[in-house]
Parts: sequence; C-alpha cells; structure tokens
Amino acid sequence: MLNITTGCSSNAVTKDTAAATAYSVTDSQGYTIDFTAKPHRIVSFSISTDEILLDMLPSNRIAAVSSLADDPGISNVVQKAKEVPSRVPRNSNAEAVLALNPDLIIIPDFVDTNVIQSLRDLKLNVYVYKTPFTVEKVKNSIREMAKLTGDQQNADKLLAYMDTRLDLVQQKLGQLPPEQQKRVAFMRDNGVYYSNKTSFHDVFKNSGLYDITSDIENRPDGLLSQEEIVRLKPDIFIMADWNYDGKHDSDDLKNTILSNEAYRDIPAWQNENIILINGSRIFSLSQYMADAILELAQKAYPEKFN
Repeated sequence: MLNITTGCSSNAVTKDTAAATAYSVTDSQGYTIDFTAKPHRIVSFSISTDEILLDMLPSNRIAAVSSLADDPGISNVVQKAKEVPSRVPRNSNAEAVLALNPDLIIIPDFVDTNVIQSLRDLKLNVYVYKTPFTVEKVKNSIREMAKLTGDQQNADKLLAYMDTRLDLVQQKLGQLPPEQQKRVAFMRDNGVYYSNKTSFHDVFKNSGLYDITSDIENRPDGLLSQEEIVRLKPDIFIMADWNYDGKHDSDDLKNTILSNEAYRDIPAWQNENIILINGSRIFSLSQYMADAILELAQKAYPEKFN
C-alpha cells in the first residue's frame, strides 16, 4: 500500500511539474507555439536576437546565431558567439536549418515570407518577431525573448542595464528645450537616408538630439538630396565606423564630407563637427541601443558630462 501510495504521489508531482513548465507564446503573425519545457536548441536569425539571447542565456541553449554575430563592426557579442557551434545558413536553406535540430527558431519579420513558410512546413517551431525601432519596443522584444525562453530573471537584468544608461543621460541632460537641442544628420556613404522605419530617430531623441529628418513630411523613403541637407542645416554629422565590406572606411567618408563645398553653409561642415560612433551601438536593436544613446549624449554635450 505504501509503494502504491508513493507511486501515485510521484506521478501527481510529475504531472504538476509538467503543467507548471508548459507554456504557450503567440508571435507577431498570430502563430502560437506550445512548449512542454524551455527550448534548449534555439536558432537566432538576426543580430538583435543574437545579442539578447547571448546575454540572457547560457550558450549551450543556443544552437546557431547569425553570421553577423562574428563581426565586431556590428556585433556586441563576438566573444560569446564563439561559444555557439553553428551559424544560420546565409541562404536560409530550410533543410540546413532543420539539420541543426532546433526546438525554436526566432526570426525577424523582414525575412522573406517564403523562407518562414518553408520552415513551418517542416513542422519547426518558428517565432516571428516584429522588428523594433524604438527604445520601448526594444524593451518589449527583450520581454518577448524572456517569455519564449522562460527566463524572466535574466531579461530583467538586461532591462536594468538599459535603464541605468538611459537614466544617466536623463540626469545629465534633463529636458532640453527644442531650441537647445543640437540638430543631427546620420551620414552614410551615399548621404542621408530618410525613413520612418529607423531606430535613429528614437536614439537621437533619447540623446537630447534633434533628427533633421523629423522636419520632413509626406515623403517616401529614400535619400535626401544635398539641397535638402543644406536646407535642414544640421549642427552635427553622425557617422558609424562599420566598414562592412572593406570599402567604406569612416575616415574616407569624413574627408569626402569636409571637402564637399556644397555643404559650406551647414554648421556641421563649418565647424567640422562630425561624431563617429561605434557601428555595433548605433545600428543595435537590442539592449546595446542604450549604449549608443549614452555615447552620443556624451559626445554631443561633453560639458554636461564633465
């Protein structure tokens, strides 16, 4: 009788434990994934989730990350990525991903829908997340990853990491009135690109800076003409140092800008005011976005951080 009672009790505990572990999560496309346990072979398709996951989880729970995780020009987790054995195939081949034996695939919404569907056709757990473009949406992405992986405690640490930096900027700058905010333009090798789907606007706002593209209304995405840049009169040109193909050296771009007489009426050109920022920060859509905000604020308003 004791053995029978003990056995029944043990079975009850096992069922209770399984029920406590089981959970479901719905992605941005309305697909629901049911988990009976935390995933332990996660495949991450983008650098933003690479960074979140590698700072949130032990590397042995991640089966593969994107190839960008190895590039120090864009990745903040190069060392941690070395502990992950595989990389997502560049051509996103579904069979190659299947060979990784994943129990969860995390993929951004900008990936071709055919790729996403081909992975789902293989009966794989695919979670499509909405690409974040603001600080608050990045925080939401971190919370999403916590729900997916069942690791809320470590997610809270990443959120605290962001808040520490954001709070410092707020403490040093306070609420700068618009007339005291420096006007900035993010310069690429082909000029200033306008889009309402970019994180730069929110990064600049949180850094106490004014994005000159905020003055543009009812315009399709695309490059601004030199005339538009001159008309918007930035106080500072901001550039990233990511030489992504070996042909876009930041010093060359700086010299090109400063030798362009078309910009002679722009304060940024007149004062040679160019801020070079780490590409892994300014392009980040993870917790490292807060580092970009702090770095920009420090470089744009050094007198307030002395």
